[in-house]
Amino acid sequence: MQPSLFTRLQGVEAELQVMKDLLRELTVNQDELRRDRDEWRWRAERLLKDRERGMFWRWRRRVDAAHDGITVIASKLFSFLRARLDESLGSRIELRRHATAWLGRAGQLAADRRKMAGPARVAGPQPEDG
Repeated sequence: MQPSLFTRLQGVEAELQVMKDLLRELTVNQDELRRDRDEWRWRAERLLKDRERGMFWRWRRRVDAAHDGITVIASKLFSFLRARLDESLGSRIELRRHATAWLGRAGQLAADRRKMAGPARVAGPQPEDG
C-alpha cells in the first residue's frame, strides 16, 4: 500500500516546518554569539587601550577631575581672601592718612600754643627765687 500524495505532502511540509524552526533557532543563536563576540572585542580593545595609556590612566583621570574641583574651590577662596585683604589694606592706608593728618593738626596746635605763650615760658625746671 502506498501512502497518498496528500499524506506524503503533509509529511514533507511537517519536516520543512521543523527545518524552518531549527533555522530560526540557529539564527537567534548566531545573533547571540555575535553580540558576545562584539562585547568581548570591546573589552579586549578597552584593555589594550588602557595598557597603552598606562596602568593608572583611569585613576589619574579621576584624580585630575577631583583636582580640578579643588582648584576651582581654592581659586574662589583665594579671590575672596584677596578681596578682603585689599579691603583691609585700603582701610589701613586710609587710617594712616587720618592719623598723619591728626598728628599734623596736633603738632600745629602745640606750635600755636607755644607762640601764644611767648618767650618767657621755657621748658624744663625753673630755679626758685629765694
